[in-house]
Amino acid sequence: MVVRVSAGRRLRAGVVTVMCSAFVVVSCTGDDGSSASDGADTESAGADSSLTMTEVTAELLDGAVSLTWDPVGEATRYVVGGVDGEVEVPANICAESCALTLLAQNIGADGAISVSAATDDGAASEPSVVVVELPAQPDDEAELSEDDLEVLLVHSWDPTEDNSSPDVEVVPVDSLEEAERVIEEAMGPDSGVISASLNLPVDNSADSSAASASGSALATWYADAMRYDVLPGNPRGEGIVVGTIEAVGVDASHPSLAGAVRDGRHVDYWLLANANSDDGADDGDGDQAAAASDGVHNGVSNPGVHATAVASVVVGQPAGAVPGIAPGAEIYPINIGDGSEADMVRGIIMAVDAGVDIINISMVLGCKSVLWLTNCPTGVAAATDYAESKGVIVVAGAGNNGAGEGCGGSTNADLWPAVLDTVISVGGYAPSGEVYSCSPDRPDVDVLAPAVRMLIADVDRQDTSSKYAVGSGTSFAAPLISGLLAIVLAERPDLTPAHIRSLMPLWRDEAGRIDVVAVLAWLGLVDDPTELGLEDLAAVTPYTVRLDFDRTEPIAGLVDRVSHLPEIVTTHAWRGQHRDKREGVWNYTDHSVWEITGTIFLLEDGSVEATGAWRGTWPGRDGKPRTPGMMVLDGYQAWCHVPMMKGVRWPTKAVRWDIPVLVDAGLVPGTNQPGRPPEFELSFSLGEGATADEAGVLPLLNLLYNDLDRCEGYIGLHTSAALDSPWPEITPVYAEYFDTVQEINEELIAASPFTLDSPLVFSGDGTASVVENPDIGVEYNTDPACQTIGYKAGRWLC
Repeated sequence: MVVRVSAGRRLRAGVVTVMCSAFVVVSCTGDDGSSASDGADTESAGADSSLTMTEVTAELLDGAVSLTWDPVGEATRYVVGGVDGEVEVPANICAESCALTLLAQNIGADGAISVSAATDDGAASEPSVVVVELPAQPDDEAELSEDDLEVLLVHSWDPTEDNSSPDVEVVPVDSLEEAERVIEEAMGPDSGVISASLNLPVDNSADSSAASASGSALATWYADAMRYDVLPGNPRGEGIVVGTIEAVGVDASHPSLAGAVRDGRHVDYWLLANANSDDGADDGDGDQAAAASDGVHNGVSNPGVHATAVASVVVGQPAGAVPGIAPGAEIYPINIGDGSEADMVRGIIMAVDAGVDIINISMVLGCKSVLWLTNCPTGVAAATDYAESKGVIVVAGAGNNGAGEGCGGSTNADLWPAVLDTVISVGGYAPSGEVYSCSPDRPDVDVLAPAVRMLIADVDRQDTSSKYAVGSGTSFAAPLISGLLAIVLAERPDLTPAHIRSLMPLWRDEAGRIDVVAVLAWLGLVDDPTELGLEDLAAVTPYTVRLDFDRTEPIAGLVDRVSHLPEIVTTHAWRGQHRDKREGVWNYTDHSVWEITGTIFLLEDGSVEATGAWRGTWPGRDGKPRTPGMMVLDGYQAWCHVPMMKGVRWPTKAVRWDIPVLVDAGLVPGTNQPGRPPEFELSFSLGEGATADEAGVLPLLNLLYNDLDRCEGYIGLHTSAALDSPWPEITPVYAEYFDTVQEINEELIAASPFTLDSPLVFSGDGTASVVENPDIGVEYNTDPACQTIGYKAGRWLC
């Protein structure tokens, strides 16, 4: 019997529902707020006369409210309120005194803040209330000024040489016209420049004034949600180094970080020291250069809240109150100072060259406008490409510009580096399990992690030693994923960044949240499901099926048409490589891959639950498939030459279709016996609105990037006699290319449901065909050890 399945919410324990905290108190530069949907209501305990709360004092420091009070001996936690709800913090935030930081913009308009002492049995004291006079909210961010422009140039590197890395150059310019001229000349043939654009400012925050919700919960709820209790390693993540890119230093002396933070680097002083050591000249900054070379100015100098908080979420030590997901890992902090795009690019390169395994970026860059020009921070792609080439995983917060009330920035606008294909983009969810109201709804978001009302490490703001805060934002969701990947790498050091990204769609539940049980299953670490608290689960394993279409299928002809389109376009090499000119470099027939991947859950009663994700991939600029799990199509790097440009332009269009997969699965009767592996009947329906019996439709595409009109605009500035560009002939090729790929996707969906004519065997591999369509062949694999490498040349690589 074939049983309809879902994502298995009851079994997939990546999200643990807890009593929801409501009041958002923050000391972070990620987005700091939530909406009423971010928490769940709960009854508050009545006041207990046996508990007496001490007096609370408050002081405005650096745009935040620093609360202090004396500990209450019987208290195991403190309940803080001030908007329309509460958040609970553990009593071990206190030493000789208690201190907690609240971001002023998340406090109610009357400025009233209450703190009560409470115990685990629900008893609570009468609150101590303090009222603060709140500062004015900051104005919205300004656009760029023509009076302060710089051009960022990133020079290519030789990936065949171990010591070769991208070179970053910043060129001051006096006007927008000069900036355009520098960019155009830099991108000429054989210049060695792989990116030229305005040097944009980094947003160290996407602060909001979003309201919070009612309810109450312990601010360490994310430790339960991320299943710290079953994650492997002792200590978790041992031997892995996580680089953090921040605009301030990390407080390495914090109890939650002591012993887990290396010195790191400060970009500005590192550049200054190198400049003086290179030419031997003293330009007046010799003292600073000497200090830099002595390591005085590095990643732990000038400690700030955001960097310290992010680091604590990754490696929080037992001596502190913040529970780190990977306390055995180490932090390598990079301080990029004032934070331009050039600084972020340099910081990423520095982290890679320092030998980190993972880079966490809880900062964002957005497009900026100056006069008639809008410029996007595409230069950072060179740095993430470099990290990719060196096997370093890059994780970034998606930003906090979602559609919730009070969220920062332009709603759902692209933010770098999260939007890049070589980056794992992390959104957030609340204690209730619902998507965080300020988490953006963008196609680049790969996974959601806890992001609301989280206990984080703070820095000393005054002599009373304010060491903890409660924050919200994807700034703190990203380090949870970075820390989880540190644990994954400690167990499987052979995994590459591309392999990790290919698995990310399979490590999510139906709402997009990270599913730790699925992660452990794919790593082959679920020997006994009962150890995970899943008493009714008999077995769990990942699977992959690969589809192959006979030449008689309409899809084959469409693929042939797509594969020949590049032959009429002069193409150039992939960015980061040498610019050898080639024609028709892509072979879609060889490189296009259509797979469905997921996880099978076998219950003790013989029923089956399963998940499925489409993993169709198409070649990128180098002719190799792009990150699996995404349907990304890049336009050809084509000639777009006019005299004023003195070089080649690469117009690009990138889109993604997220094709839903509905999986039906059932156990073959009599196969789940001792000594015999289980066998499963599987059926897959593709498309939006699909049912077990009928295919759905192709969803609307997500447009990731499109600058095809840039070339047309340049050509329009000149007479046809002055042109040396085949662009008018190339334009129809682009149109045909994307139209044909859309038709292929529609044919793929229409060919479903795919019902296998032979069972899929648990923990093995084999072949099958599709019932009623022998022209569709299936290669399947259920061996966890082989899932991360994939299929090539007719066999699974393990």
